[in-house]
Amino acid sequence: MLNVSAPRMSLLCALLPLVTACVEAPGIAGVPSDGFGLGALDEPVDSEPAAFTPFTPDSRAPASAYVFPREASVHGKGHEEWAVDWWKWVLAIPRDENPQLGAPCDVDQPDHVFFLAANFGGTATRSCTVPKDKAIFFPILNAIQYNCPEFSGGGDACENATSADYIHDRAEMLLDLDNTMVLEIDGVSIDGLDDYRFHTDTFFPTAPEDAADRLMFCSGTIRDNPCGVPVGSPRNTVTDGHWVMLRPLPPGQHQIHFAAAVPSVSFSLDITYDIVVAP
Repeated sequence: MLNVSAPRMSLLCALLPLVTACVEAPGIAGVPSDGFGLGALDEPVDSEPAAFTPFTPDSRAPASAYVFPREASVHGKGHEEWAVDWWKWVLAIPRDENPQLGAPCDVDQPDHVFFLAANFGGTATRSCTVPKDKAIFFPILNAIQYNCPEFSGGGDACENATSADYIHDRAEMLLDLDNTMVLEIDGVSIDGLDDYRFHTDTFFPTAPEDAADRLMFCSGTIRDNPCGVPVGSPRNTVTDGHWVMLRPLPPGQHQIHFAAAVPSVSFSLDITYDIVVAP
């Protein structure tokens, strides 16, 4: 998640012409009218997990050794649907207890998989306990875009500030930028990450009522705005990015390391999770 100015930005907030960053805190002038940003199962899974195979440190493995195939349906949902659920999860949690900002990882976890948060750029090392037999889902590099008529200048700017097509195009553009990605599980470098890019349908996340508690200001339902969008209307939101669903890891200690960089916008993240899978 890019950090391009004093306010904190979300993943891949762009440094491009006509593309500026989505701001988390309220009341900041100059925010654009469209928000965006560059982080054994108990129900049947369409693809059966492969047996866990240990690798020597610093070896390489195909994604299939640790990651569900991109076409897999896990608990009845594909990767695009889990990406939507991940963003709904992280945007609904108040800032002071949000794993995206380094709070404990177990906050408000869903029933069937375990979500790992990313960050807003930079390096982070975190510790986390994961229940046994749970798949682990997280983004390596992603972008979120959403309509934000609250900060539109009015007039013609409202067209983009309320257009779902516009935010889909912008999210895709951000992920088309040249990038590098790394994923390592217990020292094993996972190949084939480019194959795990997903673009979601429009969705409508919720957010804490108090603006000071929101991870991003332009999240949740629409508030007072110059574009005439009724207050309380759902906010068009979309994400595009590289997401993985790890097969359940065996009980014990593990390390998940992922990193990404987008050189053209001077963005990088590098996150290490020291994981304990409960016995």
